[in-house]
Amino acid sequence: MEGAKFGNKSCEPCPTSWLPFGDSCYFFSEQRGNWESAVKSCGNTGAHLVIVNDLEEQNFLSANTSGRGFWLGLKAVRHLGKIQSYQWMDGVQLTFSHWNVGEPNDTWRRESCIMMLKSGWWNDALCGNENGNWICEKRRRC
Repeated sequence: MEGAKFGNKSCEPCPTSWLPFGDSCYFFSEQRGNWESAVKSCGNTGAHLVIVNDLEEQNFLSANTSGRGFWLGLKAVRHLGKIQSYQWMDGVQLTFSHWNVGEPNDTWRRESCIMMLKSGWWNDALCGNENGNWICEKRRRC
């Protein structure tokens, strides 16, 4: 199991500039943009915005933020303007979370997209915020 987490040799290698962890490869963008542009950028590489499953994966991601904030593949589900829940890109409801103190706070009832701050903690933000880098994730064949 340990081998799989840190780059099992029986798995196909990650593309250049992607980092292996578990059975996925991760790309930490240098580019900035809003949540939608992050979704498109990841999709263009056959990946999706990162889905964080547990604390081990969160710790791996936090260790690689290089002092920047990154969009996650997590978004608020709203009904009549009010947040009902949070859902990952694959349609799965949020179970593991790593919210910063006081978050999510849905400022102005408009913060529907989720970023991982430089500190590694999560924050809800305006989806149109152009200051986010992003993390793409794609599965490796092992």
